[in-house]
Amino acid sequence: MLESHPHIESPESFTSIWRYMTIDKFLHLLTSSSLWFSRCDYFEDGWEGRYSKATFQTFLKSFKGPEEKIHDLWTSYQNRINELRNCLYISCWHISEEESAALWQIHSAYGKSVAIKSTLHRLRDAVADVDPPIYYGRVKYLDYDTETMPMQNLFTPFMRKRRCFVFENELRMLHWNPELMDLGNDSSETEFPSGSSISVKLEPLIETLYVSPHADSYMRDTIALLIDRFGLSKLEVVQSNLFAAPM
Repeated sequence: MLESHPHIESPESFTSIWRYMTIDKFLHLLTSSSLWFSRCDYFEDGWEGRYSKATFQTFLKSFKGPEEKIHDLWTSYQNRINELRNCLYISCWHISEEESAALWQIHSAYGKSVAIKSTLHRLRDAVADVDPPIYYGRVKYLDYDTETMPMQNLFTPFMRKRRCFVFENELRMLHWNPELMDLGNDSSETEFPSGSSISVKLEPLIETLYVSPHADSYMRDTIALLIDRFGLSKLEVVQSNLFAAPM
């Protein structure tokens, strides 16, 4: 079940969203009817799930007392966040009405990639049977040197990114099982899986499937035949012409 969260900004229900992926990840989605959620601390950006530098500076100034105790309190916050980073799983989508040239380039894999176009409403229908609930919302982009984050909720730093990623215009889904976090507290040697496959209904999920503009001409027909075998014959498969030669 997809749920909004009081500390996370939620887009409108019929907002268009995109998921760019390589063919192997699409095959995983198709064959398993499941979306892959990656563990937060496996992301390339080391600032994922971290408070900004400005937040730390503001935190130091807001408390009076021995500096050592203030740093201990900050460390306790950080430790709790680190525990969550180890057992929080994330799926990233792009909010846009149009294709993204930048994201096609990032996921191009020599043309072996596709993009799912959907809506938030469709996504909600696709994960309606999932439990525990999946929280979702729009990522906010900050200057980590000058802008602070609220500290009232542990999810906040996971819904913030540095401004250099603003082109992603990301809708983010957070899948978290509190029991895993409690398990991690019981043993420092607990190792959580690198990702989690979440069951989805494919028909409501995918509005249109776009084939990479870098793909060979046969790719669109091959993918159309493939999804037909999985009972998705009504799904529209489009060859992207984003980089087609000008007139």
